[in-house]
Amino acid sequence: MATPPQPRFGNIAIATRFYCGRDKGTEDGLAALERLAGFVGEAAALQPAVVLVAIDVDRDRSGALEFVRALATTHCQVRAFAVCSGGAVTPMLNRLLEEAGRCIDIALPSPLTTAVSPRATGHPPKYILFASVEVHTTEATVAPLLACLEDDPAVFCAGAALTGHHAAPPEPQLAGAACGGAACGGAADVMHNLTGTTSPWNTLAMWRREMLALTGFLAISNQGSPPGMEEPAVIAVQQSLFGGPARRKALLLHLGLPDSEAAVPVWTAPQSVERRAAYARKMESKDTRTRLQLERLGLTGVVHHRWHQS
Repeated sequence: MATPPQPRFGNIAIATRFYCGRDKGTEDGLAALERLAGFVGEAAALQPAVVLVAIDVDRDRSGALEFVRALATTHCQVRAFAVCSGGAVTPMLNRLLEEAGRCIDIALPSPLTTAVSPRATGHPPKYILFASVEVHTTEATVAPLLACLEDDPAVFCAGAALTGHHAAPPEPQLAGAACGGAACGGAADVMHNLTGTTSPWNTLAMWRREMLALTGFLAISNQGSPPGMEEPAVIAVQQSLFGGPARRKALLLHLGLPDSEAAVPVWTAPQSVERRAAYARKMESKDTRTRLQLERLGLTGVVHHRWHQS
């Protein structure tokens, strides 16, 4: 009997972080768990190697860990686990990265498909997709990111451009073009200095798992207020250590999808006022937090921006 082909996204671990500070019996808590359930279902429908959900048990009050473990009875490739973050961002991200590397031990074939899982091939997934529970992980958003990494082995990470990303013309000294792969639309890249608003964000970003595991995300990214902006720091460090931007290409992909399919945060009542305010504060400080981290590291970096042509 011929071996069935692996699913299109069978080489990806989809990873998210979650906590809700409201009790599951409240309206806010229920709404948060509904968003989480929607994310898990949408991600599992892609038939990835595994869907990993890290629950910040230091801050969660919604019972999310038990909630996701119950969902895993329906979606067998889903795994949830507790992380004590201490309010930092990198412990959860690095735990997700480590678990993705072990997914040959946890990824199981779906009873609804005969597709081969990474367990059958004996290899963990090549890629890890970090995503917020408030973005869409559909074929329309995930396939272009995957194509960019598959098409060019120098691409270290590929993120989707979101509201708040900067896409102005590049600085003259960085002006240039690099051939974009046909799978990514065939357009020339526009190069930007690495900043908080030109960098891919883990709101929706795919990374080469083995490359990322060489450094993981850096503890320096926990020291800001608020902590975060971990993506530029690791991009700058890897470009410095491993051959520059040509060998560790960071890519921001402008998908240009209709609003109904766009990979943008979907804010929902009754948390909308609170969450929008927190989101606005984070957006205002993205460049500042990134600049401070890169100054302390003594590093700079480059990001390729590409406009996807479907």
